[in-house]
Amino acid sequence: ECLCIPTYINGTTEGDFLSNVHLGSINNTTGALPNPYFYFYSPLSTDLTTGTVNTLSAKVGTFATDNGFGAWIDYNQDGVFAPTEKLGEVTGLGAMGTGLINFTVPVDATPGITRMRVREAWNIIGIDPCIEYGYGETEDYNVNITPSACPLVSDLYVDGITTDDAMLHWTGIAGADQYRLILWNTATGLINKKGVNSTSYALVDNLTPLTTYAFRIKTVCYDEGLISSPTEWIYWTTLGRIGEEEVGVSLFPNPNNGTFT
Repeated sequence: ECLCIPTYINGTTEGDFLSNVHLGSINNTTGALPNPYFYFYSPLSTDLTTGTVNTLSAKVGTFATDNGFGAWIDYNQDGVFAPTEKLGEVTGLGAMGTGLINFTVPVDATPGITRMRVREAWNIIGIDPCIEYGYGETEDYNVNITPSACPLVSDLYVDGITTDDAMLHWTGIAGADQYRLILWNTATGLINKKGVNSTSYALVDNLTPLTTYAFRIKTVCYDEGLISSPTEWIYWTTLGRIGEEEVGVSLFPNPNNGTFT
């Protein structure tokens, strides 16, 4: 592991620092770091499970305006904080302001101990994990990635699409006791949920022509007492009847992450 060392010109000299970082069992309250304004808190660690949603909170220092921070986890343990490994960032905080970053641990994250970086920077949009900034500080921590005992399903797709029918499919998980199907009518906003004991589900005579629907799946593992996070949405549009404005079908694999449950 050979992660980049972040640098600053003035660092914490004007009150730009992280006064608290909290994620799981990490809850670290500190003052301003001295030059070089970077520290790896190697004894501090927390467990993160693949496929789960987590919240990182950070509280900035005493400078009055334009404080911000970003966070990264080296999910594939290659010694690089890649753009896809950025958890998010919060900007525009006032003195001693707190920001939250919600993130999902990828299902394919490499199990084991890896590095998390939280970086405070003043008056920066699009905070980078490595490049030199004027003011701020950086704190690194260990996180332990553990595989989920109730992982997400995969290979979701839709076929058999007609004016009012569709067949939903997915690849199941060994040890799953049930799958929770979530169906969304994007035209009305109506969301229906149903427990399913197989890896497919037929929607027969209960869809509306020329309407875009989406579905997603949660895995239910009763033995573990767990329900997984949902997959991303899979979209499709039903056919139109002869003589209506449009006749056709379109599939939209994951155009957005969705915020529905």
